[in-house]
Amino acid sequence: MTVRAPVQNIMFDALMTPSAASPSSILLNASVLVFLFRALPGARTPDRRAHVTDQLLRLLEDFVSFGSGRVVVGDDLETIFLRAAGELGGA
Repeated sequence: MTVRAPVQNIMFDALMTPSAASPSSILLNASVLVFLFRALPGARTPDRRAHVTDQLLRLLEDFVSFGSGRVVVGDDLETIFLRAAGELGGA
């Protein structure tokens, strides 16, 4: 079963949103995002995973305004969509 979820293009939306951030701070934040996304699979405990997820969401708010969210990772789109829908563990 394939689950479809709305996909928001975060980078496009961020580029279209006027911001007072300097190019160097945007580059730094983007680099930290990459680091945090790479750190998430290595977070072995639920507390550590929650901490990395919280940091990711807070940093994403610097790029795109949103009220709430969660980070879902997977090896392919179907796994990501199933985890986002709550049908698989590990979200």
